[in-house]
Amino acid sequence: MDQGIAAVIAAGTAGAVAVAGSFIGVWVGRRQVRDQAHVEHEQWLRGQRQEAFVDFLAIWDGAVAQLQERTLDDDNIAVLNHTDGWDTENELVAEAIHQDRIPVLRAGERVLMLGPQPVARATTAMLDALEDVAVGIGAQYLDPPPRGTGRYDTYWAAVTAASVRREEFVAEATKLLQTAPDTKRR
Repeated sequence: MDQGIAAVIAAGTAGAVAVAGSFIGVWVGRRQVRDQAHVEHEQWLRGQRQEAFVDFLAIWDGAVAQLQERTLDDDNIAVLNHTDGWDTENELVAEAIHQDRIPVLRAGERVLMLGPQPVARATTAMLDALEDVAVGIGAQYLDPPPRGTGRYDTYWAAVTAASVRREEFVAEATKLLQTAPDTKRR
């Protein structure tokens, strides 16, 4: 083979390898940037979730405590019976209960947005349980109490269920936060 042809073939091969190497380098570089962006997003999301979960629990606990302060005791019942102020007090407590729940609903929405599904389901269950606690407190302000129930029956059942829902949320959040991130390529 002639040296000139060999030189042309060698130059052509080198050029093809250089072009292929450039394309492979660009592809690998883009993949690396995409992988890095994914890792950074996952780290950011994990931090946002942790903050949202802790905030939600703190706000939820505060709201439950506020709601519990609205339960009636024997002195309140005696005053309401004496003044026949059941209707007025029922309206006032209904508005107060609504206001007590607003921060919890907002914090719950944040958790729902950040997910994932198991935690979102537990959050929804907690929000439903808080609604039941509110209904249980509202039921105390009905005079007379519904037939066949005590003044506090609905409330105590709701508080018990709410405690269980909170434990379920903590379990799901803990499971998520204590699980190492998945390192599989996507």
